[in-house]
Amino acid sequence: MKKKVLITGASGFIGRALNQKLSEKDYDIRFVVRSKQLSSCEGPCNGCKIFTIDGSREDLGLTNAMCDVDTIIHLAARVHIMRDSEPDPIAAFYKTNVDLTKKLVDIAVISKVKRFVFISSLHVTGNESFFAPLNEKDVPNPSSPYAISKWEAEQYLNEIAKKNGMEVVIIRPPLVHGPRVKANFLSLLKLTKIGLPLPVGSLNGKRSMISVNNLVDFIVCCIKHPKAANETFFVSDDEDVSTKELFIKLIKLFGKRPLLLPVPAKILYILGDLLGRKSIVERLCAPLQVNITKAKTLLSWKPVQTLDDGLKETVEWYKKEHV
Repeated sequence: MKKKVLITGASGFIGRALNQKLSEKDYDIRFVVRSKQLSSCEGPCNGCKIFTIDGSREDLGLTNAMCDVDTIIHLAARVHIMRDSEPDPIAAFYKTNVDLTKKLVDIAVISKVKRFVFISSLHVTGNESFFAPLNEKDVPNPSSPYAISKWEAEQYLNEIAKKNGMEVVIIRPPLVHGPRVKANFLSLLKLTKIGLPLPVGSLNGKRSMISVNNLVDFIVCCIKHPKAANETFFVSDDEDVSTKELFIKLIKLFGKRPLLLPVPAKILYILGDLLGRKSIVERLCAPLQVNITKAKTLLSWKPVQTLDDGLKETVEWYKKEHV
């Protein structure tokens, strides 16, 4: 019997890659989307079943989608936005990242879904790793509306796991790169493609990242591995890189000569405050590493793609799609 897997957020960056991976492994895949998202989901479907939900019949649509499902992969989320236009960002994050998660979990329990895999964020634990890489034992310290909403959802999931016996797996990935990447990393590609001098020559703080191929491989591992049940994991490419090193790698992949100015981080922080770009500067300057020992030892998992190969694949995609 094929294992039945339901994916939310299937038309997104990670969802498309996950669908391709599961298709190769002969899973019975289902997507659940809102009616207005149907057209964007048909492309990556590859013959899977699509369930649409909308308005007053939302609960019924979710119940139908979860019939006989073994595992739910919850990717759908409102992600961190640098320039948020919402009048109440906190409410917007809670509506998608907390309320939707709660509804999915509640119906999953009724539908007797065995396992719920939730894609959270490393920012639940904090925005900086200070003296040592973050690990699963660190006390959560979310500060942004996005991170706080993810932490709220995690807590609800853990409560459900204790009360109802449904297996919950929480994954906290760092910055994800790969073909079809969006948001911050897409902006980084646009910046490094230009080849202009950039003030990042003194930014030596290490940061963890993960390729979309490594992330979906880990998600698939968490679908089937018995020891993943009711655990939280950090994952990465297992090759941390400084902001300076990352810029050098990307610029060279674009065939340019790196011109990085050694501007002290303190000056960048001051400029960030003056220009209203404090959060961007923090993401460039602050070290943010994760320890993935638990994933490697408990699940015997290791990355299937190197950092350099993942970045090369990302840049090659960008060159083709953004001529």
